[in-house]
Amino acid sequence: DAELLDTPSMALNVVRMEIGHLGSHVQLMLAQARTALEERDERLFKEIEKADDAADILHAEIVTFLSRIGKRELSKEQAEEFFQLSQAADNLESIGDVLETDLSVLGRKMIEQNMQPSETMLMILTTLYEWIYRALESALKAVQDKDQLAAQEVIAMRSEINQRVDAALQRQVSSLAVSGQERLNTLQMEFELIDKLKRIYTLTKRISRLVLPHQV
Repeated sequence: DAELLDTPSMALNVVRMEIGHLGSHVQLMLAQARTALEERDERLFKEIEKADDAADILHAEIVTFLSRIGKRELSKEQAEEFFQLSQAADNLESIGDVLETDLSVLGRKMIEQNMQPSETMLMILTTLYEWIYRALESALKAVQDKDQLAAQEVIAMRSEINQRVDAALQRQVSSLAVSGQERLNTLQMEFELIDKLKRIYTLTKRISRLVLPHQV
């Protein structure tokens, strides 16, 4: 609403609401990625790729509106909020790109090449998804509600998520010595999946840190 531009505080508030809308869209993509991997559903991976197109459009509209707000005279607090919302939108768009460009492509490749992760690895990946989904949910709450406690919860998850990642990597390393070439190819894909999930968590931390005081 262009009329809101005359009142930057209101304009920034509606941007915050639209970032919540974008975040919900990205959350759904993350949930779809987990289901697609567990059920080896190529159709769902294609849906994720389509969903990212919609997320890109919403992100572009948010950035365009923010650029118009940025041309107005802003107070120090409004300028900080402007920066916070700009970065939050960009990080959410980056999460969507990881899901569409990286995880979806990897998942489809595993299906096409008939690669089947071990039951143990599927369990580890499922647990990682659950933690990262919770992290994203809390990061969105932090931005939408200016909730520093929710932001701190995301940062506090780092130790648990790192432990899960380390457990997954140790499992893979122990498999290397007794693996044939086919299993080695699958292990490589699993390494990449874990790396992409860790990247998503890194982006959720960046979103959360925007809400916290600079020294945290």
